[in-house]
Amino acid sequence: MPDQADRTEIAFIGVGSIGAPMAHRLLDQGRRLLICDPLAKARAPFAALGVEVAEDPAACSTQALVLFMVADDAQLRMAAEAYAGGLAAGPRIERHAAIMSTVLPETVVEVGQLLGRAGIRIVDAPVSGGSVKARDGTLSIMTGGERCDLDRFKSVFADLASVVFHCGPLGSGLTVKILNNLVGVTNLFLFSETMAVAKRLGLDPARLAQIMEVSSGRNVGTLVPGTGRRARPCLPGTAPRRRSPVR
Repeated sequence: MPDQADRTEIAFIGVGSIGAPMAHRLLDQGRRLLICDPLAKARAPFAALGVEVAEDPAACSTQALVLFMVADDAQLRMAAEAYAGGLAAGPRIERHAAIMSTVLPETVVEVGQLLGRAGIRIVDAPVSGGSVKARDGTLSIMTGGERCDLDRFKSVFADLASVVFHCGPLGSGLTVKILNNLVGVTNLFLFSETMAVAKRLGLDPARLAQIMEVSSGRNVGTLVPGTGRRARPCLPGTAPRRRSPVR
């Protein structure tokens, strides 16, 4: 939980499938948020909790810290332009922005130049792990930018992730994220095709996944569906491990 000196309100722009659980995680950790999303149905669950919400990213320019978690490059450009355009109405404070969406590194550099002209320091910090890990605060975050700027988000990232990597200058985090996705998606397609082949050969795909989970075929597809967690297969001749009660 952040201490009183570190309870700066955070503007969170984009509460979609990953942004929403990330925002809920920050609220659970005692953070004060200003939620911004153009979709009323995305804002509604937060408004119901008494969280301040806004439709226009310009409203977020009053906050010292802003997290962008929009869907794509076009949305990032529009949100960043609106955010920067609202600065005239906001207080004169030092502002930092973190781009946490998965977009092109070139787009982040472009947005960094736009926000830089408005006096905003920027880092890129894309995430990996999916909605379950986003809600649990166990994402991995790949960052790019100056270390002094990343330090401004250190405690925020600690609330969201179990591991945070610094990959180099601005845009490096996204370069690493895209390379990571290249391997991850390729493996997932291969796993899906393998399961289809197994089914055609009369094998039980669930049993095959269970075997692969404790063998060299272990991959994201062998995770327990809907949990993001690794299974502990009960193999023939073994019994499930009992846990001692928590005292």
